[in-house]
Amino acid sequence: MIDKYKLGLRLLKYAPGIKQCALAALLFCATGIITFLISPSFIVSGLVYVLVAGCYVVQFIYSLCTCHLVRSSPRSRDMQTEIAALIGLPVYLLLYGFVACMGLCMLAAGRIERQDMAGMFILAGFFSMLMMAYVVLANKRSVISFIFFFLMFASVGIFQSWLMSGIGIYEKISPAAAVVIGLLEILAGTGLQYLIARAFYRWDFSKGTQLRSLQDHM
Repeated sequence: MIDKYKLGLRLLKYAPGIKQCALAALLFCATGIITFLISPSFIVSGLVYVLVAGCYVVQFIYSLCTCHLVRSSPRSRDMQTEIAALIGLPVYLLLYGFVACMGLCMLAAGRIERQDMAGMFILAGFFSMLMMAYVVLANKRSVISFIFFFLMFASVGIFQSWLMSGIGIYEKISPAAAVVIGLLEILAGTGLQYLIARAFYRWDFSKGTQLRSLQDHM
């Protein structure tokens, strides 16, 4: 497993469009930070922007898999399944840690309540899990991924309404317990990403989700 993770890291530098995707990821992170700072009412929007950036790192691996040389290699299956999941896990853990630090800073500044921060941690883990599944579907079937995307944001909206309604659904959950729940959600998302990738492994990549420079060669 460690060898496969190292292989994925070495191959990242060969991913097409890495500068454009890295810039897009940074822009999403910056937008998330600004949204966090504007108002506590935009907590959910802020963490969504930050966590979306993780998709771009995983996308590097899938962009490599569109190459005929990679697809014909014995490592093709590992690249699309295990290696992609292993690359995404530390990225989402890092982004989750960043969101957690933002939440702690807002709590210290008195901008959010304790139970709101607990809800924020759980929601961040839940959205990370959904994004891990979405990035696989988006690369394989655009129609299915669109439906999943709609359902994903609908479910996040439900979590947001619970967080902002003040009905006290998170009051019995401590921030520490919420962090653990969020981490477990990310681990579950890694497993879900791997299983979905295994199920769709033999399906062709969707051209619409790839960079324009790749579409002409698919």
